[in-house]
Amino acid sequence: MLDKLIHKCPTCDGVGSLVAFINRGSDIATHSLEDIVCSTCGGEGRISDKRAMRISIGKAHRDIRVARCQSLLEAAREQGMGPAELSACEHGRGPDDWYRAVEASFPASPVFSGA
Repeated sequence: MLDKLIHKCPTCDGVGSLVAFINRGSDIATHSLEDIVCSTCGGEGRISDKRAMRISIGKAHRDIRVARCQSLLEAAREQGMGPAELSACEHGRGPDDWYRAVEASFPASPVFSGA
């Protein structure tokens, strides 16, 4: 079953694209600003309930980690994963079981309870 695309994408603000600085090497004359497709929504400008919840949980996890003065590397090692994998989770791109585990760790939080 497909999730409904009902939330405005928080990355591109519903536009579907972003302006990116493209560095093409040492010659500054070759650099440019270009529109790129938003990787969060795939250019749709909208995201599903599931994706919105994953982004929310990931952001809350990052906020808690930062409040604890814990680096991405430290937290990743603690969770038995690499920093790139944890970063992906904190940006809403991780596996389902990671989000379930985080929700179970903080059941009283309104972010995790859906309140």
